[in-house]
Order: sequence, then structure tokens, then C-alpha cells
Amino acid sequence: MKNFLRILSTLLLGLLLAPCYAEQATGSDSVNSVDAALTNIAGTASAGLTEAARQALAAGRVADASFLIQTARLRLDCDRLLYSPWWRDSGKVDELTAATDELNGTISSAIFNAPQEFVSAAQRLASLDELARSDGYSPGWRYDPAGKPEEARTTCSNKKQEIVGVYQKSAELLNRPDYMADWQIMKLATQRRNSLSPEEIKQRNEAMDRMRAIENEKYGKVELMPVLLMRALRGE
Repeated sequence: MKNFLRILSTLLLGLLLAPCYAEQATGSDSVNSVDAALTNIAGTASAGLTEAARQALAAGRVADASFLIQTARLRLDCDRLLYSPWWRDSGKVDELTAATDELNGTISSAIFNAPQEFVSAAQRLASLDELARSDGYSPGWRYDPAGKPEEARTTCSNKKQEIVGVYQKSAELLNRPDYMADWQIMKLATQRRNSLSPEEIKQRNEAMDRMRAIENEKYGKVELMPVLLMRALRGE
């Protein structure tokens, strides 16, 4: 549950708080880099996948960007176990994780405008062999060659299923007109959270309650966003 909430929180925080990403890539180098990463997933470390996701987003390839950034995040979690970093390189892994999560928020802002891309990303990720690595693969840090392969097999499989589940559920929610109507209220209120009138605060809270009711009806009584987000905004 903790990992599920972390994934969903990152995704939905990006949708609410990140600005729309409109930059367009120029030249063919970035396109070639994206295609190279997509055709060599097993041989590309998380840093390379993250950069390819950034370039895919700049080129307007939202589905590719979403798939690549989620693959990068999954690869980081798996490589921590398959290639346990030396303590001197643990900070480098944390920096990679922070950079990947930050870009994930930006990509979430773009994919918000194309909910069908959630389905595409989920399907591609579901078919990914999360443990496949090509010969000579390097995670990007110094590591203990022993690793923890058995723990990695179970942990990585579970993490992949969590990410796929979040994407599938998000796609269903973002294609519901009633949910999206309240989402727009929440989005505007969040962007103007420091200048809301009492009536606007009331409307925001009512929208949040309706969204939570839809989530609970669909997925059971689970505290998903936007409840966690609103608690954070209120300092609770």
C-alpha cells in the first residue's frame, strides 16, 4: 500500500501542480536517442531512460515519455537490489531517484491532457521483463557483484504490478466526466490555494469529497489522492 500511494501521489501531484509542458525538441539527435532507448530497454540504465523520457516529452511523444519514465523508476528500484551500490555511491542513486521523480511529475502534467496514453503506457509496462539486462549492462554506479537476485525478482515484480495498476485505475478515473469535473475544481483551487475565498474553499472541499467517494466506490475504502494532497496543503 505504501508503494501504491507513493506512485499515485507522484502522478497526481504532477497533474495538479506542474505547469503544462509545451517545449518542442529540435533536430534528429533527440529522436534517435529516444528510439535507441526504446529498442534497447534491457541495455539502458535508469539515467539513460530518464533522459530519453525527457527528450520524448519535448518531442511531444507523451506515451513514449510516460513509458520510459516509469521504466526508469522501476529500473532504479530493481537495480538497487540487483546491483547493490557501494556506500560511497548511495548518494548518486538517491540523486537519480530524485531527478526521475521530478521528471515524472512533469510528464504527468502532459499525460493529463491525453488520458488514453495511460492505457498505452500500462500495457507496454505490463509486458516488460523487469529483470532483463543485456550483456555488459552497468547501472551507473559501483556495486557489489553479489547483489540480491531472489529478493529482486519478487520485489520488482510487485513494484511493476503496482505501477501498472495505478496507470490502469488512473485511466479509468480520468475518463469519467463526473470525476473530471471535480478534478478541474480541485486543480484550479490548488493553483490558487493561497487566495481562495471561503466559498471557493467550500467548493474545493465538496469536490474533494465527491472524488473520494468515486474512488472508494470503484476501488474500495482506500485513502488515495486528492485526500493526501489536501492534507499536505493544509499542513495536517
